[in-house]
Amino acid sequence: MKKCITITLFILVGFSACSPIYYSPNTQNVPMISTRGDMNLTLVAGSSNVNDIYNSISIIDLQSAYGITSHLSIQVNGGFFSNKEENSDASGTGRIFETGLGYFSKINNNFMLECYGVIGFGNFNNKIEISKIGSNSIYHKISGSLKRFGIQPVFAFKTNSFTAAISSRIVRLDYKNIEGYLLYDGADQVGLLNNNNSYYLFEPALSLKFGWEMIKFQLQYGRSFNLTNPDFRQGKDIISLGLNINLKKQNPL
Repeated sequence: MKKCITITLFILVGFSACSPIYYSPNTQNVPMISTRGDMNLTLVAGSSNVNDIYNSISIIDLQSAYGITSHLSIQVNGGFFSNKEENSDASGTGRIFETGLGYFSKINNNFMLECYGVIGFGNFNNKIEISKIGSNSIYHKISGSLKRFGIQPVFAFKTNSFTAAISSRIVRLDYKNIEGYLLYDGADQVGLLNNNNSYYLFEPALSLKFGWEMIKFQLQYGRSFNLTNPDFRQGKDIISLGLNINLKKQNPL
């Protein structure tokens, strides 16, 4: 059977052997702001899949953070997601806008803590190829919006040329305004998401930054655990690689 995959926001809604998937994690913003006036910009590209971390969803994240006081910082992020099924018109696109306010503090010269309260809004539009008769394809469509909010604590080791950070995003995910038609395993998926529209997620991640004081490469691996319904059809892994720029030189550690 032809594989059908499409994306719901930073969320994947599609088929892997005609099995719908409704969520995939995106890259976590771990700027590790050190003082007032610090500014970080990060551009990352990644991939997420329900079974492995190397294909399916193409992800681009634009992330920013700024130290507004000696212990408070703000972050603003945008995520863009796309997938195109080979040899068909089946496709999916999505986006999310996220912001957060956080507290940061140095433990000593090399170890730091920060914690953000985050909230994100997004939407999705999907077209899924169900079957093909000759040169004619039959499609189902599903679309809607979501909200994700919670906390993101971070613990990090930091030097001028290297940072290793452990973070965990603990959030509630709410779906709303789900529209269209998608039938799977005898169940109306639009009605299913409308009736079961809230989930709690635990998403740990490891981030490594290496390079120079103002410019570093960033590698991040993360995993998503659905605490409400472990059998919820969702992506579990994400890996991303990008570039992190600190626009204000930090004080020597």
